[in-house]
Amino acid sequence: MTANAQFPAPFSFGTPAEVVFGMGTVRAAGQRVAALGVRRALFLVDQGVLAGGLTTPVEDSLRAAGVEWETFDGVTGEPTDRSVQAALDRADSLRPDGIVAMGGGSALDTAKAVALVGANGGTVLEYLNRERTAERAGVPVVAIPTTSGTGAEVTPISVIIDVDRRFKGGISGPQLMPRLAVCDPELTLGLPPSVTANSGIDALTHCLECYANTAFHPYAKLLALEGVRVIGRHLRRAVVHGGDPAARWGMMWGANLGGLCIARAGTGDVHAFAGPVSGMFGVPHGRANAILLPHVMAFSLPGAIEPYADVAAALGEPIAGLSRVAAAERAVDAVRRLIADAGGPLRLADCGVQEGDLAALARDGFGRGNRAINPRVATEEDVAAIYRAAL
Repeated sequence: MTANAQFPAPFSFGTPAEVVFGMGTVRAAGQRVAALGVRRALFLVDQGVLAGGLTTPVEDSLRAAGVEWETFDGVTGEPTDRSVQAALDRADSLRPDGIVAMGGGSALDTAKAVALVGANGGTVLEYLNRERTAERAGVPVVAIPTTSGTGAEVTPISVIIDVDRRFKGGISGPQLMPRLAVCDPELTLGLPPSVTANSGIDALTHCLECYANTAFHPYAKLLALEGVRVIGRHLRRAVVHGGDPAARWGMMWGANLGGLCIARAGTGDVHAFAGPVSGMFGVPHGRANAILLPHVMAFSLPGAIEPYADVAAALGEPIAGLSRVAAAERAVDAVRRLIADAGGPLRLADCGVQEGDLAALARDGFGRGNRAINPRVATEEDVAAIYRAAL
């Protein structure tokens, strides 16, 4: 190596203080919460998790560990500034020394935002609009996912909708990283096919975009490609046979890998363009990703030949003897088939989007920061064309 050799940029890799993964691990959550020094917790859940009885083992373990708690079940399907403020108001009255969040990405993102704003003051919108930055971490957040999609249990990110602006954006920073993630695939055994599909495709999108984008992070790229392989192997089975423990284990593992990789290397145009669809039309994040992913892949292919060829192999495509370009094209086809097999709407028009809405979507999508690391940089006209192709 010569003295003037160029080296890649330095990188770091951070995770929660602990990730506990495996069947039945939720039944010991209380002991781990207590080990963090938590004696009074705010228990954040959505009403579906509460009605489904999924909170019982957590409550039993908290009780056994001597941890007191109050439950807040006002988490909405997509966190909004108003729903997060309601949770903040509850936290202000309780003064907890820890937050336990159980549910999909909405519950986990709400908990992270509540802890952050509670410790640093201000309003959620001030952080969402970059008017205020966090200087210190809040009380410990324990994240218990009940879906296999967002990977929010291992990301320093909280995604929130500004209701008045119909804008979906994010707060990010190391202070948002949960202290503990408890990933129990048993919690996902009762998920309906639509939720399994949407959350699973979200996880796939995380892994695929992270692997193909231009950000440098060797750990993240390794995790991303393994996530593509695991999700490609288990998603169809999890949708059709939701009670299969092996499929559910694989999907939760793939989602966890997706969260770990995007926490350090980011995503790309799919997430840039899905945000406006969810913010303006209330489309679930995973479904917005599912609709846009094949179109963004087709556009990005000239700049992602090598990573897409690897993706094709990870998805089990027969690429022996093919050129790298042909192999990359197989990846786009394989992802399109996987999304179709998982079920659900495949067009924006099926979700209430009309031709007259495309200009507003394109303006919002073009302004998103994710685009800077997409493997092919889109012009404003390109963005509009991708939305139109997905209509």
